[in-house]
Amino acid sequence: MMQHSLPIIISASGQDGNQNPSSKLAQHREETDEKDMSAYKRDRSGQAKRFHDGPKQAGPPKPVVRNAYTPMFEHFRDELDEHHDRRERVVKASRDITALSKKMCVRWMLFVSHLLNTLLG
Repeated sequence: MMQHSLPIIISASGQDGNQNPSSKLAQHREETDEKDMSAYKRDRSGQAKRFHDGPKQAGPPKPVVRNAYTPMFEHFRDELDEHHDRRERVVKASRDITALSKKMCVRWMLFVSHLLNTLLG
C-alpha cells in the first residue's frame, strides 16, 4: 500500500488546525486524486496526461497534399516496394534451400549409418 506524507496545517499561533485528521486525509486525497496518480504522467506544462490506455484516438483525416513532386515520390515508392518484394522472395527461397539441404544431410547420414550397420553388423 502506498503511503503519502500529509501536510500539517499549522495556524499562526503555532497550533495544529482545527480539522480532524481523517478529514485532512480526505482533503489531501481529493487534491491529489490518489486513486489515479499512478496512471498519470506530466507533460512540459505540468498537465496530467494518461498512458497505458492504448493507441491515441485518431483525429480527423489529414488531407493528402498533392503537388508537382508527388508523382515522382509515388514512383520511387513503387520501385522500393518492388525491390523489397524481390528481396523477400530471394530470402524465402534461400531459407527453403537451407532447410531442404539440412534434411538431405540428415537423410544421407541415416542412409550411410544404416548401410554400414548392414555391411559390418
